Amino acid sequence: LKFEPDNLKTRDLVRGLYVEAGRSYLNQEKFKEAEAAFRKALEFNPNDANLWLTLGDAVYFQGEERYPELIEINTRAVQVNPKDPVAWFNLGSAYFRLSRYAEAVPAYERVLELEPQNEDARHYLSHLYEELGMEGKRSEIRATISRRGFLKDSAAMSILLTSLTVSLADEKHTLTR
Repeated sequence: LKFEPDNLKTRDLVRGLYVEAGRSYLNQEKFKEAEAAFRKALEFNPNDANLWLTLGDAVYFQGEERYPELIEINTRAVQVNPKDPVAWFNLGSAYFRLSRYAEAVPAYERVLELEPQNEDARHYLSHLYEELGMEGKRSEIRATISRRGFLKDSAAMSILLTSLTVSLADEKHTLTR
């Protein structure tokens, strides 16, 4: 097989091979190799939002020290496909994991604009609103959760919110050490 860079079929074939190699590496938990393969595939088509998200997975699994890169990767996915709720959710999660809570809020809010039934985004927002002292917004989001019938049992809701609060407190404590 002769590689002809200007031949679209050849470019698509080579790109596809890199994507498949990256997926194979991901399945084998060879995350650095997966990252390299996905980055190479992106050279052939940098406008593939799903590929940016998959690259984000490979980077995410390499550990916390790589989390700052997730903001750039997920921002790129959002730029390529601004209507993808998964891209917005991942961007919010990247900010959340880095304790950049104020920046996580608009991303999770965008998820709910695109996918109003996304309960994960709703719960993160509830927790973030509380953390940021936005009680009015928190009450509003909790009321929406209740209206939807999700976690009708107030004890279950309390356990969930306590668990999120403890999780944030632990993250905050770890960062201040």
